Amino acid sequence: MHPSKGIQYTKSRILEGKKIILGVTGSIAAVQAFELSRELMRHGADVHVAMTQDAEKFITAVSMHFATGNEVTTEIDGRTQHVSFLGEYEGQADLLLISPCTSNTISKVAAGICDTSVTTMACVALGTKVPVMIVPAMNLAMYENPAVQRNVEFLKGAGVTFVGPDISGKKAKNAGTQEIVEAVITKLGKNRLAGKKLLVIGGAAREMIDDVRVISNISSGETAVELALAAARQGAETELWHASMSVSVPDFIKSKKFESVNDLIKMIPDESEYDIVLVPAALSDYSPVRQKGKISSDEEQITLTLTKLPKVLPQLRRTARFLAGFKAESTGGEELIKKAKARMDENSLDMIVANNILDVSEGKTKSKIILKDGTIETFEGSKAELAERIIESIAEHIE
Repeated sequence: MHPSKGIQYTKSRILEGKKIILGVTGSIAAVQAFELSRELMRHGADVHVAMTQDAEKFITAVSMHFATGNEVTTEIDGRTQHVSFLGEYEGQADLLLISPCTSNTISKVAAGICDTSVTTMACVALGTKVPVMIVPAMNLAMYENPAVQRNVEFLKGAGVTFVGPDISGKKAKNAGTQEIVEAVITKLGKNRLAGKKLLVIGGAAREMIDDVRVISNISSGETAVELALAAARQGAETELWHASMSVSVPDFIKSKKFESVNDLIKMIPDESEYDIVLVPAALSDYSPVRQKGKISSDEEQITLTLTKLPKVLPQLRRTARFLAGFKAESTGGEELIKKAKARMDENSLDMIVANNILDVSEGKTKSKIILKDGTIETFEGSKAELAERIIESIAEHIE
């Protein structure tokens, strides 16, 4: 085994058994291909690279061989790589991903021209119905050229998926690595939540003490982001509402920010709008009576008056067909399950995910996934793996 293949499955096995042909064309964005191929491998993919001669001006075939552990195709030869990889034979690839894809290559693929390793691969893939994904990268004026736009629309009509471009100034830039990887995962996934609207509410709400200080709970927001990603991978139309978080929201996930519990309540629609709502947020139960200005730091002691805040889950019940809550406790075992079930009954939840606060560390968690039909599953692993399992469980129960 090539040493580079040691990174496979280091993030997930979601692309296990998937063979991806990565077509690289002559754009400065070709330098991204190294990391893109490696990231696909971290999720389990077997990546094979085809490069145009112009692509080799920006990144070498040797580099891509090292990145993937597989030989690189720079020209079609007696091995007929275009047919062996994408023809109707055993071992056929699952996806042709062209990233970056220039206006020249887009137009040639649309016209059926086969004069590079990449365009020849595309010609066969479109003929055998292997999924094709294109990530455009060029000057904005080139992308907006009417002829290029006609070719883009023609290819979309032929079933080609486009990711990006990221419009910035006068450039139609290559989409980011994470966005491309997530698009690949969604394309090759089961899409069990396709057509469903899903909302995740995460982060730590903050209640103002005075004009500069807050009282809050502790939450990184990592679980919320992982849930949003897992849902998007299953084809759901995903939105993330979040309070304070120490992790960032990927640009391709639609998001809104709130500060306090009352801010969140104002955002909740009056009528049913979401098929699924998940609430891993750390929401405050009490809010201090806010002091004007700044409380003097010279005071030896201060007394805060706290008022009870309205509960959010009952108000979300009216907007969600499937509602999942989360509960963190300082107890475990049967006591944890008892408290979780009480919360579930109190708020008419369809699912609750409960954990002992001592069982959570950076990136890791041990949780109980409890469904209203009485099913209880114990899960231990990374927060990303937990998110995948939660979404899978929801998909199983709403199908």
